Amino acid sequence: MTMKPGRKRRTETRLLTAVSYRPASSSLAVVYEDGEVTDVDVGNLKLPDGAVIKGVRLDEFHRGIEFQFVDGTTHDVSADYITWLIDEAYRRDYPDDDIGPHVGANVAALRKREGMSQAELAKAANIRGPNLSRLETGKHVPTLDVLLRVARALQVSLGKLLGPTIRLESSKKTNLSGSRRRRRLPRRSNDLVR
Repeated sequence: MTMKPGRKRRTETRLLTAVSYRPASSSLAVVYEDGEVTDVDVGNLKLPDGAVIKGVRLDEFHRGIEFQFVDGTTHDVSADYITWLIDEAYRRDYPDDDIGPHVGANVAALRKREGMSQAELAKAANIRGPNLSRLETGKHVPTLDVLLRVARALQVSLGKLLGPTIRLESSKKTNLSGSRRRRRLPRRSNDLVR
């Protein structure tokens, strides 16, 4: 990765205008809205172990990069994380506090508290199961869009996912029949139309 000396302090997300993957050097060329071009080593992006990149593209908001893998899975990397990697001042202002593992632990705790399986939560949040698994294990730093979908599916605020670490109680809640409490999945809008 390259870093230009004398770079100004960044306080907001920089929009991306283009991205290309260079398999030979295992790097990305990232172009920001101000015309700056930066090389980023793919090895620094915390991609899933053993994943083979099929392609890359910008997300619809130009605030992140979506990786498509040969096995059909995807992985998102935010523009803020790219900036964090290349800008020393940005890293000082926003130290690495392991937000991925923190958020993942909260998602897993809330999902278990509600008695949902990973498959149920992935379906309700409209994300792929492997991506939810990587999010819960802290191997994936989710985009805001993914966090909002997961929060909606769990029927909690975004602050609950980002807030203090959630601890599960040692005893599981049970209903009168003795089985674990099951949470009804949120209805999709097309379920309301008959």
